[in-house]
Amino acid sequence: MERIFKIVMMDLSSDGLKLEAELEKTINSDLDINLKVGKVKNLLKDIVANEASIAKFTNMITDNNNNLKEK
Repeated sequence: MERIFKIVMMDLSSDGLKLEAELEKTINSDLDINLKVGKVKNLLKDIVANEASIAKFTNMITDNNNNLKEK
């Protein structure tokens, strides 16, 4: 089970890095300003969701580990 936790965390971390790279690329692009603003806002929403997923999953792992120790 620990291996699955590591795989999920690595995947979420990788997604976060990809989103941050896409955000940087978008900010530095020559897109129309309205299109750029919309895309930046959507990427920020995705980044926040990804970070919330990491926090939630980390919390779940901690809770699971605590429950296993109690048994």
